[in-house]
Parts: sequence; structure tokens; C-alpha cells
Amino acid sequence: QLGSILRDDDPQRALKIHQMLTVRPNLDQNIQIEIYKSLALDYETIGDLKRSKREAEQILIIEKQNQWALLFLLNIGEKLKDWDYAEDKAKRLQKITGNYNNKELAKYLVYRSDEKIKQNEFEAAELLLNNAIKQAPEYGTPHKFLGEIKMVKRDLVRAVEYWENFVRLSPKDSHKIFDNMESALFDLGRYSEVENFYRKVLENDSTNVAGTLRLANVLNEKGEDQAAVKLIEGIINNGSANISILLMKLKLSLSIQTPAELGHQIDAILNQLEMADE
Repeated sequence: QLGSILRDDDPQRALKIHQMLTVRPNLDQNIQIEIYKSLALDYETIGDLKRSKREAEQILIIEKQNQWALLFLLNIGEKLKDWDYAEDKAKRLQKITGNYNNKELAKYLVYRSDEKIKQNEFEAAELLLNNAIKQAPEYGTPHKFLGEIKMVKRDLVRAVEYWENFVRLSPKDSHKIFDNMESALFDLGRYSEVENFYRKVLENDSTNVAGTLRLANVLNEKGEDQAAVKLIEGIINNGSANISILLMKLKLSLSIQTPAELGHQIDAILNQLEMADE
């Protein structure tokens, strides 16, 4: 307990205390587990993740189904980017708890695919991503990465299809593909479809601020400033009156409102800035 209290302020001293405990004879198994747990946390605190991993693995030698050790080692595996190791611990945890989550396991396939993409091993990455989709059909992230691979290969039609799937499955993260989607549709000569794309985004997530701003920009480019302002006012009325939204409304209002009305909008933005500084 003394070692654990010291860990935050003096982790090296905590480590020495816990190391001394390991040489004591005839320790109860529960005490041994607590000592190895403390050592694992000590090494993690000082940034020695490999030693931390070894100490936590000692717990599994004593008690194969120790959930604390499995969860700790899963997190260490992720920090070390050892995806096979982390996936193994995740599977063991799910088997013990009975809480099976295919999406949680499929993410390790995505992590491995990301490494393959960085090495330009696109075929290997696609295989991993397609396996992730088979394992967890409702998991959106594999579609995002597959779209990026298709974009690199200039298969823009397929890229757009994958990103549409991503938006449908992960509406809260849809902003991550907006730039690529617009670029792909532009290169395909299908820029007129951008408006419909953002309308679908808002159908899936009506409070999507990034999607609202993008659609307002599209309407502005078409000269439909009144429709764009109405769109922005709708999201403001829903409680999303952040600076970016207020600035977009000001931009859209420049040609359709009086200087006095524009002044009121500027005052609202200044009030937001003052509140943010407090």
C-alpha cells in the first residue's frame, strides 16, 4: 500500500518497495498477484511498457483467468501496437465475461490494415478490411479505409460507394471523409451530387454541424443564400450556436441583410468569444 501511495510522486521508490516484496517466502497467491499488479503499474508509470507487460503476465501464470491482468495487458498491447497480442487478450476477456463484441475484435484487423496501407501494401490491407466487414458488418471504419485505398488506385466510383457506407454506419464520424468525397465527386464530374450527399448526411444525423456547414456552402455557391441561412438558423435553434455556425450565418447574410442586422450578428459572435475567455 505504501508503494502504491508513492507511485505518482516517486515511482522509482515505489518500484523498489514492490521489488523487495517479491523475495519474501511463503506469500499467499492473492498477495503475489497484488505485488505483480503493483509492479506492472510501477513500470507503466515510468514508461517501461515491456517490463510492465512481463510483470502482468506473471499474474496469468498464477491465475489464468484474472480479468484485471487480461484487460491491463490488452491496453499495453494497444500502446505497443502489438495488435495480435491485444486481440488475443480481448478474445480471452470476452470468453471469460461472455460479453462477445465482434466490432471490438474487428478493430484490430483495421489497425493492422492501417500499417499495411502506410507500407503501400494495399492488397494485404484490403484483405484485412474485408475480413473486418465480414466479422462486424455494422462497423463503419473499414469502409473509410477501403475508400482511401480505392482513391489511391483512382477507382473513384468504388471509393465513393465505400464512403457512403461509412457515413451510413458511422454518422457521427462522417466529417472525416468530407474533403475526400468532394474531391472524388469533382474528379468524376459529379460535383452536382455533393448537395445530395450532404443532405443524406443530415438525414442520418440532423445535428451534424460539419455537414450543415458544408451544405450551406454548397447552397451559397448556387446563389441560394436564403435557403442556406434558413439551414444555419435551424441548427442554431437546436442549440448549436458555436462560433463557426455564427460566422457562417454572417457570411451568408452579407448580401441579404442590412448593416444593422449584420451588426447584431457580430455582437452575438463577440458575446460568444467573451464567454469563451471567461
